[in-house]
Amino acid sequence: MRAVLCRPRLNSDGVSKSCVKWGSRGDVLVSRLPAELLPVLSGVDVVGLDRMIKYLSRMLLTADVAFSNAAYYIGEEVGVWRSWMPERDDVTPAASAKCSTTTLRLPGKEPLRMCIMGHDQLISNQMRRHHRWYECADLVRFWNEGSGQQVRGGVFLEVGANIGACSLEVALSVANASMLLFEPNPINFFHLTSSLKWAYEAGRLSAARVVAFPLGAGSRALETTMYEQAGNTGNSIVGAMVGSKSRNFIRRRIHVRPLDAIFPHGLHVELMKVDVQGYECEVFRGMRELLASQQVRKIHFEVWAEGLAAQNCSKEQLVDALQADGYELRISGADAGDTDVSNPLTPSAKSKHLFEIEARLVRGRSRRGRAGEAPTKVQWVPR
Repeated sequence: MRAVLCRPRLNSDGVSKSCVKWGSRGDVLVSRLPAELLPVLSGVDVVGLDRMIKYLSRMLLTADVAFSNAAYYIGEEVGVWRSWMPERDDVTPAASAKCSTTTLRLPGKEPLRMCIMGHDQLISNQMRRHHRWYECADLVRFWNEGSGQQVRGGVFLEVGANIGACSLEVALSVANASMLLFEPNPINFFHLTSSLKWAYEAGRLSAARVVAFPLGAGSRALETTMYEQAGNTGNSIVGAMVGSKSRNFIRRRIHVRPLDAIFPHGLHVELMKVDVQGYECEVFRGMRELLASQQVRKIHFEVWAEGLAAQNCSKEQLVDALQADGYELRISGADAGDTDVSNPLTPSAKSKHLFEIEARLVRGRSRRGRAGEAPTKVQWVPR
């Protein structure tokens, strides 16, 4: 695999605005690099996606380039997957997908048009009736919590973006937040990118603030099967069927990549949301470098006991691993007030099988060893 660069057309900021791509299958295309780096990187021979991204990231950090400056790179495995930006790309088509329209309505904000699914889909029905998804306000609260004022800037990293209800609520509620969104289900991705495109065209979303990836996040690069529950694309499970007979699931082929291989190292993530129906252990296994470097300040994730068990994972494994990386954890959402003060990670009886946890980084608390040293405890159980 080799790096393939764009032939740039520069905008007034000296950033490549578009590119003519070339290269054979297996090449990785990188565009939107600052113009001064293009001659330096031209012809670089890199083995593997991971090494290429890390090399480019070091070069970019040397040049002190920020995400907010035109989202400085776009990665692509030519012929396999390509990231998406509202200024550069049209809506990603998907077979049988089409938009019904509703509005996202937030206090003090103008309504924003959203692309949702038909009447047989759980999340779309919630958006149609209530114009918000119930979890999203918690994300904005958690983003701002502890700062004394609204936090500006930083990255919202969402793994399992679905149709974009929370992506858009965070984008509209947090000034200058940049969005990195991962959603492997092609039907969801169509609706997500449609809403993002509409928000951009309405002047409500800056083109420099969002990059979406048609990918799942996991511990290694693979193509696998996602099982989508009929009537609920939010219950799309990577590699396993849980809780229902196989005839109730739609099978889709998806691509999964480790976040350590995709994410621009050095960027500050103010908040990461993970909602992957039991695949959480695999997501965190694939971002060991991000967690060890303490780039991710807050994490909000779902705990679904049955889904975790199907992936050889558990709440205890998740909690132990994040605590070892220096995070304080607590129950989030509607169940937070029902927890036992002496055991804040035990949910209420009614929610013990499905609940949410918030994790906040406490710098200097990590129990893992420094670079070159063995960690004090191995947290992840191999699959």
